[in-house]
Amino acid sequence: MSDKKKILILDDYKNIRDLVKEFLSGDEYEVLEGKNGKEGLDILKKNSDLDVILLDLNMPEMNGFEFLDHRKEINPDVPVVVMSAYDQSEPAFKAIEKGAFTFSPKPIDFQDLQKVILKALDFRKLQFAKSTLLSFMNQETFFELPSSPEILNGTTAMLKSQLQFFKLQPENVEMIYSAFYNALNNAYEHGNKKDTTKKIFVKILFTRGDITIHVKDEGQGFDYSQYLNSDTDMITKSKGMLLINFSMDEVKFNDSGNEIIMHKKLMA
Repeated sequence: MSDKKKILILDDYKNIRDLVKEFLSGDEYEVLEGKNGKEGLDILKKNSDLDVILLDLNMPEMNGFEFLDHRKEINPDVPVVVMSAYDQSEPAFKAIEKGAFTFSPKPIDFQDLQKVILKALDFRKLQFAKSTLLSFMNQETFFELPSSPEILNGTTAMLKSQLQFFKLQPENVEMIYSAFYNALNNAYEHGNKKDTTKKIFVKILFTRGDITIHVKDEGQGFDYSQYLNSDTDMITKSKGMLLINFSMDEVKFNDSGNEIIMHKKLMA
């Protein structure tokens, strides 16, 4: 198995492709080439192990912007480096908005190009880790929090950031964030009744692509049975509980009703 990094260069000028291929020749890189975005998509389909794409924006048949749009359907994780002239910074930034990693100037500064490629390769490693690490992850985090809205908001923001790192679908991130936020808010307002001397206990468990969140307050608990079904009048009972039930795959309580346990599968 080759240890070479696989680089695809897409540019309609053969002399530029040849210069880049010559510069990258050696034991570190295998260079593929195409003269437009259409050829690039064909190469991308046949090479799922591409590490970096070097992309010109102005090409016939299919330009760089069109390539960026279509490549998302094939392999959105390969970092794309746009090769753009200094006077084309606006199109380059537009390409970054479409998903390109960064840009390297033309005329080509090979020292700069080498640095950018190395950064793109590091980014590629991170993308791979994000897409695979969660399936192997077993992690438990425990918090003993004061009844403080500022601290509770910071805790929900921390979880959201962690979920976003693992490249979860944005809608899944928002659902878990909403459920966690509402569980903490219920514990603060209804469980501890905003008593700042009482605490809220949080346990977050990642287990091979699943997440389980425990939120426990120091209140007396309540009769939770009415909140565990989808009655049409639930929203009049508790909007927060409605959102929690909608967002998570499974919702349970401890016997006294002062701890909620929420579970969601993150990976199919």
